Amino acid sequence: MGVAKFGCDGILGSLAREDHCGVCNGNGKSCKVIKGDFNHTRGAGYVEALVIPAGARRIKVVEEKPAHSYLALRDAGKQSINSDWKIEHSGTFNIAGTTVHYVRRGLWEKISAKGPTTSPLHLLVLLFHDQSYGLHYEYTIPLDPLPENQSSKVPEPLFMWTHSGWEDCDAMDDDRMDSVFKDMWKRDPEQTSSLHTAAQKWNPDQS
Repeated sequence: MGVAKFGCDGILGSLAREDHCGVCNGNGKSCKVIKGDFNHTRGAGYVEALVIPAGARRIKVVEEKPAHSYLALRDAGKQSINSDWKIEHSGTFNIAGTTVHYVRRGLWEKISAKGPTTSPLHLLVLLFHDQSYGLHYEYTIPLDPLPENQSSKVPEPLFMWTHSGWEDCDAMDDDRMDSVFKDMWKRDPEQTSSLHTAAQKWNPDQS
């Protein structure tokens, strides 16, 4: 039996989904797609390819072909990937308020992030010699940027997830349980979906 998931509207089992602008059940018209190519043929060391602005979503950077180089990314603070001559393995990194996925397969690399970013991201390329290098980038930005007195920073969850022993409690009907999960989803969708899946699979007779 399949496991019901939350839609972007916080309703269990809903088919509501975010559009590429990050709007729940949106029509995709509240943002614009920025895409382009960066090419470089001469020089070595770190070369800045572009600056991705704060508020960007659906970020994707892909090398055109395998190359003797490394993609590098850094935010306005101290978070970075492959900067200062420190090369990372493939993995996930928290940079500029979003989770960045870095993939390296042999000499080919890709960077992606859902966003939104809370500060500008600087994309650089570490080159070791003259070569014909190219990459493609793509991301979305809102058509109506946030006012200067508002922040794009995602608020911290209003609760903390902890693990403790099981205790006896009164039975909770499905409607009340769904109400609890919906309230939690509004504060932390990713964690709530994981917890809801675990709750459906849990068998009290096996605890």
